[in-house]
Amino acid sequence: MKIVVTGGAGFIGSHVSRELIKDGHKVLIVDDLSAGKAENVPPDAEFEKCDIRDTVAMGKIFSSFKPDVVNHHAAHIDVRVSAEDPVKDADINIAGSLKLLNLCAEHGVGKFIFASTGAVYGDVLELPVNEQTPQQPESPYGIAKLCVENYLRFFKSQWGIDFTALRYSNVYGEGQDTERTTGIVAILCGNHIKGVETTVFGDGEQTRDYVHCSDVSQANALCVSKPGGIFNIATRKETSVNEIINCLAKVSGKGVKVKKAVSKSGDVGRIFLDNTLAGKTLGWHPRVELEEGISKTYGWVLKSSNP
Repeated sequence: MKIVVTGGAGFIGSHVSRELIKDGHKVLIVDDLSAGKAENVPPDAEFEKCDIRDTVAMGKIFSSFKPDVVNHHAAHIDVRVSAEDPVKDADINIAGSLKLLNLCAEHGVGKFIFASTGAVYGDVLELPVNEQTPQQPESPYGIAKLCVENYLRFFKSQWGIDFTALRYSNVYGEGQDTERTTGIVAILCGNHIKGVETTVFGDGEQTRDYVHCSDVSQANALCVSKPGGIFNIATRKETSVNEIINCLAKVSGKGVKVKKAVSKSGDVGRIFLDNTLAGKTLGWHPRVELEEGISKTYGWVLKSSNP
C-alpha cells in the first residue's frame, strides 16, 4: 500500500515508518521538521518537508503520491505548553488534522490512522481505563485529540473513510529527544549520563503506563489491514516516576540525581490503560518489559552521547 506518514521524522513517526517499510509498504513522510529531524527519515522512505496546514502544498503531495492510507502523527505534543497556549495547540492539532481529513475526502483515501492519546481520559476514578471510560481530558492537548476522534467519526459517516485511533499511553524508547520537556525516560537518561539533576514535578509517585516505541510501531503496522476502531495502546501496568528512576539506577549501576518541584497544571495523578480490546481486535500485545525498554533507551542515549 501507499502510505503517507505525517510527522514521520519525529520520534514515534520514524519508528512507525520503518515498521511500515519493513512490511512492504511504500511510505512518504511529510514533516515540517519543527520537532522532527531529517536524519530520522528512513532511507527507503520518500520525504516532503511541509506543514500539514499548507493545503496547497499538501494537495500537490496527495495528487502526486495518491496514498491509500494516511497515518497521522504530526502534532503539537507538549501537554504543559498546550495549557499555556491552547490556541496554538488547537491550530496544529485540530485545524491541521481537519485540513488533512478534507484532503483525504477529496483524494479518495480509504483509511486514516490517528495517533491519539490516553490524555483524553483525564483524571479517572477507576483503573485501568478502557475505551468505554468517560473521556474528560484535563489539558488542551487531550481536548484536541478527542475532538479529532469525533471528527473522524464524522468523516467516516460522510465520506466512508475508515479510521483507527490509537490512544497511546506514555511512549518511550530509542530516538526520543533528551532535550525536550516531554518524555521523562529520555530526559532522565540524558541528564543521568551528563551527571546533572532532573526536575521531577510532584512527589514522583504519579503514575503512568509506559509503552516502548517498538510495540507502538507494531500496533500501527497491524492497523493497516485490521478493522478500524479506537484502541488503547498500552501495557496495562502502572508505573510511578520514582520506579522509573530506580530502574534507571539499576540499569546504569549508579544513583540518579533528581530534584522535586511543584506539579504542573494539566497533570494527571494516576493512570494506566486496559489494552484488552487491541489484543482481541488487532492481535496486538506489548512485548517489551519496562527494564528491557529502559536498558535499550539508556544504551541508545549513551551511544548517541559518545559517537
